[in-house]
Amino acid sequence: MAQLLLDELQTFSSREVILISLNLNPASPLDPPVMLSIDVREITGNPVVIVDDVANTGRTLFYACRPFMDVLPSSIETAALVDRQHKSYPIHVDYVGLSLATTLHDNIEVNFLPGQSAEAFLG
Repeated sequence: MAQLLLDELQTFSSREVILISLNLNPASPLDPPVMLSIDVREITGNPVVIVDDVANTGRTLFYACRPFMDVLPSSIETAALVDRQHKSYPIHVDYVGLSLATTLHDNIEVNFLPGQSAEAFLG
């Protein structure tokens, strides 16, 4: 999803955007610790947008913010293709593709097809 958003941004903006991989175990977000594909100190003074496919309880997005607490980014925002509004963690999704009122027992599955553009989702 983040790559699709980056591709779309590059069609109308010349601003440099760096895509950073963030590895997090949603079932156990403290073990192992959240890992970034770059040194977190490189983020100091820069805005950060954390992207997730489905924001359910907010837990994944909450723990994804953790490495950025050791530096001073200019801002931290979140984006999700689907926001389910069952937040148990203090997370607000700033950029939402689709907001759904579902039950806790409903499941949302997102499948990205090879070669699919962001317009298929953001349309």
